[in-house]
Amino acid sequence: GWFTKNADAGLCRIDYNAGNRPPRIDSFTVNRTSGDLPLTLSLSVKARDPEHDPISYNWDLGDGTRKVTTSPTLEYTFTKVGDYTIHVAAADDKGASSKTDSVHIYAGNEAPTVSISISGNKSFYFPGEPVKYAVNIEDKDDTAKTKDLSNLVVSAEYAEGSDKAAIPQGHQQLSESAAGKNLMLTLDCKSCHKVNEKSIGPAFELVSAKYQKDPDALPKLTRKIIQGGSGVWGEVAMAAHPTLKEADIRQILSWVLSLGAENKKVKSLPASGSLNPTLNKPIDDDSYLYITAFYTDKGGNNIRPLSGTSTVSLRNSKITYDDGKNIGDGDSLKLVDKVDLNGVRQAVMTVFPGPKAVSAYTLELHIDGANGKKIGEFALAADPGKTAGEKDKVPAKKHTRSAAAKIETPADGKRHTLWLVAKAKDPSVDEDLSLSAVQLLTK
Repeated sequence: GWFTKNADAGLCRIDYNAGNRPPRIDSFTVNRTSGDLPLTLSLSVKARDPEHDPISYNWDLGDGTRKVTTSPTLEYTFTKVGDYTIHVAAADDKGASSKTDSVHIYAGNEAPTVSISISGNKSFYFPGEPVKYAVNIEDKDDTAKTKDLSNLVVSAEYAEGSDKAAIPQGHQQLSESAAGKNLMLTLDCKSCHKVNEKSIGPAFELVSAKYQKDPDALPKLTRKIIQGGSGVWGEVAMAAHPTLKEADIRQILSWVLSLGAENKKVKSLPASGSLNPTLNKPIDDDSYLYITAFYTDKGGNNIRPLSGTSTVSLRNSKITYDDGKNIGDGDSLKLVDKVDLNGVRQAVMTVFPGPKAVSAYTLELHIDGANGKKIGEFALAADPGKTAGEKDKVPAKKHTRSAAAKIETPADGKRHTLWLVAKAKDPSVDEDLSLSAVQLLTK
């Protein structure tokens, strides 16, 4: 084949399979996924037909209502409390169709909005400098002047990489328990059970203690809640809950079982506070500080409590190139895209050594392009290069060169892209720099 550089490779045959193809769906969007009654949704789907046939749209709105339109948009209002699963199928005039993924909607309560504010720089953490944060909660259905922070879970992780899905989820146990407690309070559970006192049924703490060491506790108790029954705690029968979703039961049981595991429970961070940016772990140039807040509202009588969550991340202020990034006279390099430079007052450029002599260089920092505003200039001394004996005997770090300079960052509150421009003082010395790192500092 081509990628093996086989000169004899070629396209020998094309088979054409005649027939109609269904429309292709590019996206399905809903303007909101929860809200108070009446809840009006704006739905939109993007689809295209390979043969350019006309497309019709079959909307399944989850409450038994179906609508067919020739328009890819629809507005619909829910008037009853409940969970609804909606999707749409796009069909051509020959009957071939494709269906979108389902979107889950809850009508009757609006999910709270959670945000996290960071004091100071919003893109970087600076090793040794505390990170101050504050969580803000907006819940239009809660008229109390102060929010019940027992329903708030705040956690922090220090982990390698910028993929939030890959970081340890230390807050999940706490957040699921908080959601389970509030869900229990909206159902009939509270009429038969109390947390630490016997009622018609056993106290939740007793249930937790009984099943702490049972590896099958979760499936066993799930079946018990769905099917009902009696005999374990006396003759009083527990009502069946066949319509209760297993995901909801899992949340409730997560809270119940947590009552007997106080010594194992992960504690939430406060709603506002200060953190060591590496959480007292060794500094890792490639690691990020993640702060996550998860809040569950109280719902209402037979109205599901809903949750809101937010995560912010801060990267190390040191931009590194493990294998070096070559840059020569007149070259430019984009260092980092769209970052907050608030509070940055100084930078340090570090380059790896080379085997040959390198001219002295002027390194310039610019924002928003190689020809954008210059915010700093660094004078890097010439490098005579390694001698034959040094190439094998002297570690590379011994030859690493650095240059520091003050920089003037804009005070416009916007995010900027950071660029580096290199200018050799003696272009006749034909050797590039190998950039090792750029460290941004606040002082």
